[in-house]
Amino acid sequence: MLLRARKMNRKITELQSQLELLSQQHPNREGFAEAHSYLGLHLSLAKELKKTSPSRAIEHYKLAESCQSSIGTFATGSGEGLASMGALYEIMADRAELEERLAYKSKRTKDRIQHLQEALKIWKEIKADPNLDDLLPQKNIEPLEEQLAAWIGESS
Repeated sequence: MLLRARKMNRKITELQSQLELLSQQHPNREGFAEAHSYLGLHLSLAKELKKTSPSRAIEHYKLAESCQSSIGTFATGSGEGLASMGALYEIMADRAELEERLAYKSKRTKDRIQHLQEALKIWKEIKADPNLDDLLPQKNIEPLEEQLAAWIGESS
C-alpha cells in the first residue's frame, strides 16, 4: 500500500512538472495544439488525484473541460463538433461522478447537499443537449434528485 502511494505521488509530481513546463513554454492555452497538450495533462492529473485529493481533481476536470471546449471551436464539420461535444460530456460526467462520490462521503449535510447539487447541475447540462441520448443522464438524475430532497429535508 505504501509503495503504491509513493508511485502515485511520484506520478502526480511528474505530471505537475510537465504542466509547469508546458505553462512556461506555451502560456497561451487557446491554440489547438496547446489545448490538446493541456487537456491530456489535466485529465491525467484529475484521474491521479481522484482518490487522494478530490477537490484538486475537480479543478483539473474543469480545466480539461475548458481545453476540450477550445478544441471544439476548431471543428470544421458537424461530425467533428459532435465528437468534441461528446468528449466534453465525458469529462463533465467524470466530474459529476466525483461530485456524487464526495456527496456520499461527506459527513456534513451542507457539504453533501452542495456536492449533490453540483453533480445534478452537470448532469442536467449534459441532458439539455438535444443531440444526445437521454438514457445516461436520466439514469443518474432521478436518484440524485430523490437523495437531495431527503438531505434537504433532514437539514430543515
